Amino acid sequence: MTEPERAALDHIRQVVDSVLGVPTPPEPRPAEPAMSEPILSILPVPYISELGSETGPATNDSGAAAGVMLVRAYNGQNLTPEGFHNQAGQGVDGPLSFTQILNAMSVNGVPVELRSNLKFTDLSLILFSGRPVIVPLRQAILEKAGLSPEKFDGPYYVVVVGMDVKQVFIHDPLRKGTSGQAQGIPWITFYQAWTQAHGYERAVLVPRQQLVRRCE
Repeated sequence: MTEPERAALDHIRQVVDSVLGVPTPPEPRPAEPAMSEPILSILPVPYISELGSETGPATNDSGAAAGVMLVRAYNGQNLTPEGFHNQAGQGVDGPLSFTQILNAMSVNGVPVELRSNLKFTDLSLILFSGRPVIVPLRQAILEKAGLSPEKFDGPYYVVVVGMDVKQVFIHDPLRKGTSGQAQGIPWITFYQAWTQAHGYERAVLVPRQQLVRRCE
């Protein structure tokens, strides 16, 4: 990790701890200059809406849309959410589980691993390494914050593609058109939605390889 990235990560840790009410010890290093640009670039992941023309009623599934985004990003395969859904072995009426998404991604040459009980700094390090992640959120938290026009309280997945000193940037498949592409979500709202996701404890699906090589 470069020194600017380390300083940025330290800043993220301090701000998040402050927002969440965790005492932060005095920082011995000199204060870094204010940053007006995002600390992390938006990773080049194509966006797909589960409400768009590529999906039908049977495959209107955020897990399938999130999985296809990463498959297309890593290998350029023109897989559809319907094809992904079928590969996962799910019936028409059921949403995909984390395990089914993981298995279908491996079939398409994008091996991922499930990690849970992560901290914000863990998520930052993963993004710094050039790897977008699939994250389960509680969509009702975003809807209540005015960040989503849809109402949904079932299993719901997004792709995290970046982060800066104020926001986490997500590809939200539960939005129409391109309105969910690289959508900025304030840290505290994202954290609340992440911790309240059904059946998960701050979990992510992490690709085992970098999406892009970092130039030091």
